[in-house]
Amino acid sequence: MLPDFELVFNLYIDAAFSQVLEAGLHQIQSLDGEPREAVMSYLSRKLKDSEARFQEESRKHEKTYVLLQHIEDPKNSWETIKMDWVTGLVPGDKENHNSFLVIVDSFSKGVRCLSFQKEDTAINTEFLFCNNMEATCEVPKIIISSRDPKFTSEF
Repeated sequence: MLPDFELVFNLYIDAAFSQVLEAGLHQIQSLDGEPREAVMSYLSRKLKDSEARFQEESRKHEKTYVLLQHIEDPKNSWETIKMDWVTGLVPGDKENHNSFLVIVDSFSKGVRCLSFQKEDTAINTEFLFCNNMEATCEVPKIIISSRDPKFTSEF
């Protein structure tokens, strides 16, 4: 007598029962003829259904990445800048600077490198940044930076 394959049968197992499940699958594989084929085709169909449901559910929870805001192309030099840190350098000068703040102009692709100590605070960073930028141009309208802790503090 064959089981009713239209009835829903859910099997929940954890690692402790994996050997029991494996033994059950070996028993199904050892069946001869029609019962074995019926059980295997049913399990195969159910697996395909659950895979399709899993893929559909996982797509619902995927994150889509978009820009937080649209950034227009700059019209002048040093209007929009991008900044990031280069750290982990061996100190080579008398002030023991071991990191650089790299500033790139989005319009001209000009680059400025300001040397710092990694331990410098946001206030020190702001002071050196403003002194360097004011000497040659106005303060930028847009500053794009990584999520460095110095940039997420007050600046």
